[in-house]
Amino acid sequence: MEAISFRRAFTAVVALGFGLSLVLPSSPAAAATLTRVRAYRTSDWQKPSPDPTGIAYFPSGRRFIVVDSEIEEPPHPHWKGVNVWIVGLKGRVLRSFSTLRYSKEPTDVAVGPGGNTLFFSDDSQDEIHVLHKGRDHVWGTRDDPVRSFSTKVFGSRDPMGLGYGAGSLFVTDGDNSAYNPHKVFRIRPGKNHVFNGGGDDIVTSFDTFALGIGQPEDVAFAPLSGRLWIVGRKSKRIVVTTLAGTMTSSFDISPFGVIFPSGIALAPSSNGSKGRHIYMTDAGLDNNPFPAENDGRIFEFALT
Repeated sequence: MEAISFRRAFTAVVALGFGLSLVLPSSPAAAATLTRVRAYRTSDWQKPSPDPTGIAYFPSGRRFIVVDSEIEEPPHPHWKGVNVWIVGLKGRVLRSFSTLRYSKEPTDVAVGPGGNTLFFSDDSQDEIHVLHKGRDHVWGTRDDPVRSFSTKVFGSRDPMGLGYGAGSLFVTDGDNSAYNPHKVFRIRPGKNHVFNGGGDDIVTSFDTFALGIGQPEDVAFAPLSGRLWIVGRKSKRIVVTTLAGTMTSSFDISPFGVIFPSGIALAPSSNGSKGRHIYMTDAGLDNNPFPAENDGRIFEFALT
């Protein structure tokens, strides 16, 4: 296993219950370790994903959903008619399907409340597609109702990553321009309880450039801590922030051989150990200069 440490300052007193408390020192800083548990190739699937661009965890069933926004782009030789995979914690494919009916470029995916809603970002249409299960109760069939809303209404011109939690939909934007540089948007529905990006939705945002993330690719919400975990294309870092964008910790992932960190999810361990693990998609080489590439991977990390 490979490991690397980060340093984090604690200033709070954390209540443990039963009248006990743990005082976390502000100095010296506490240290934790990020350890690579395993990595496997999505490019080895029977219907491969050469460029996995997003990943999310279902709240029940010990399953991930993985998307690939590049696989159908011609002349990609590995296109097998699917760009979404539902897989177990160890990477076994349980089901796959296509989003071409409503999106040619599913850039990322998030699982909504109760696992009954899927959100897909599309950075070519600048839209978010909201999918529900149809009458057959199977994801990815033609009876699944879908609706879409534009991200431009709240200022996102390049929606990339998605995360769901705290009653909110989080959207990363990698536009990287003076108009809309490197942001994470938080969308909270208004009185109608419907995400639509405008109307009575409450939308706030923060910039990730000062956090060391120039092109934020994905964001995941940690329900136990209420924190956001963010990865960027060229940053080779995982940054953890509050919902307002204040960084609380940071991990250097460059020693682990990740080429293109494209998605992140928090889920139980695949080996039965306690605690949540961090899962990251690696899109590998860009298929524009390397049209025949097939090097997608998923990494699993543990925190100690």
